[in-house]
Amino acid sequence: RAELTSIDGIGFGFEGFDGAGRARSVEAGRPIDASGLLFVPGRVSMSFHGVRELAEHAVTLPDVAVCYSMQLTRFSLGTGERARDTKVAQALSGDATTDTSITDLVLHITRTRAFRERLAKGGAQ
Repeated sequence: RAELTSIDGIGFGFEGFDGAGRARSVEAGRPIDASGLLFVPGRVSMSFHGVRELAEHAVTLPDVAVCYSMQLTRFSLGTGERARDTKVAQALSGDATTDTSITDLVLHITRTRAFRERLAKGGAQ
């Protein structure tokens, strides 16, 4: 049986934009194909065309909320992934809805102990 190889299927949705973020419909005289497949192994597969459809599908998946929350937590706290930060990210993804703004998520992070207090080098908290 041949193995399937994945080539950033999500990234295909962004083909309608050039490297500077400008909308485009052709490249080198050929039409852009911004279709792809959002695939969560063993659970779901959704085809999409363009970033709007990709976003509409992505917001329905809990995996996306958890991943986004973890990335936002890492960047907000200026750390790598630590066990205590995972708890912050899980709380964010659990509390968030499709109507939650990025501002609300950032404000939530700033209210956490992990954001307000930093460990001294070699110290424990």
